Amino acid sequence: MKCRRAVIDLPLRLTLTLLILSLSLPLADAALQMQERDAAMRECGVQAEALLDTATVVYFQGGGSSRHVPLTLPSSTSLTVTEGGLIIEHEGKALGTVMANNPSFPLFHDHPITLKDGDMVELTAVEREGIHGVMVRIL
Repeated sequence: MKCRRAVIDLPLRLTLTLLILSLSLPLADAALQMQERDAAMRECGVQAEALLDTATVVYFQGGGSSRHVPLTLPSSTSLTVTEGGLIIEHEGKALGTVMANNPSFPLFHDHPITLKDGDMVELTAVEREGIHGVMVRIL
């Protein structure tokens, strides 16, 4: 009798096990994707701050000084240059900004610039219309 009951309960146990797995696997996948995105954003933020630190050095060295900075960004991220700082983007969505402060200076650019992995960035101290700042170009 015990053996027969175990055989009858087996489909129910298998069904419950598959139900629990089918509900928990998508949640685990979503958590892993969020963790991956957060890690990419942190790495991109570190690169953005390093770029602004180099821009600050160029700014203090005065007109005509220049530096080249290679970027290594995660493949799904990019940096968009604005006059106030850098916008951190992940898969085309803006998720954060990094601003130049102490002192605050503008980042000049000739046209909208989006920086991606592998770009070589040139930072040059310039003056435009009486305002001192740093020109950002992609080489």
